[in-house]
Amino acid sequence: MQGSKPEIDMSQEDQKMRLVEAVSEESLEPFNDLKRRVEITRDARFQANLRLERRNKSSYMIIALLSLFVIVLSLVPNVYSLTLAASQALLALSIVNSVFVIITTFLEASGNFVHRGEQLHKSARKVATVFNKLMLLGPDERREKQKILELQKEYQEALDECPFNHDNMDYDLIKATKPKLFGDRIYQGRGQWLVVRWRLLRYKIAEYTWLIPHGTVLIATVTALYWIIFLDGLGNTVLIDARE
Repeated sequence: MQGSKPEIDMSQEDQKMRLVEAVSEESLEPFNDLKRRVEITRDARFQANLRLERRNKSSYMIIALLSLFVIVLSLVPNVYSLTLAASQALLALSIVNSVFVIITTFLEASGNFVHRGEQLHKSARKVATVFNKLMLLGPDERREKQKILELQKEYQEALDECPFNHDNMDYDLIKATKPKLFGDRIYQGRGQWLVVRWRLLRYKIAEYTWLIPHGTVLIATVTALYWIIFLDGLGNTVLIDARE
């Protein structure tokens, strides 16, 4: 019986230690929750800025390519002797390319991607400042509710100052690159790498879906030019000098 007392004492000590750890972990919950939200928002907004920069560059590249195609289509009749059907087909292609230049220019102006990206970048930097302050807190400060509330207020002010918000696709990208921040809310099993790859692929698809109509027009224009000029698809096409 006497030998059992140390075991009982050790069991009680273990229970006390577990209770202390549980209380300590619970007191850190506000800090951990705020840290997680701040880190997600910071990364999502930085990624949104990069995505909008890519969108802006892609828009200008598409406008340049479509404009180049309009010029090429207008010069073809000066180089090749075309049938009436071929001339009308090239005119139709020129009109379609011109319309897409106008549409893309309008979307670029109305989307205001550069301004939105700059605002989100500024917001991300302010949120990053809050994150840095959180990481500089000492062990005792991380348990102070007042300190956490102050940083929570600063974080909310950083969000309110920005008139724009990042898109869901930016949020999904963080899910793919930093799944540990989301805990049990996303799949953490053996096939997690497949889920991550799928999320990254879905992000890229969503980012560049808007290019599908433009790419279709560009491919159709190149194909039509090759078919008309080199395959004589709409009648015999020869160089003007060769005809003479």
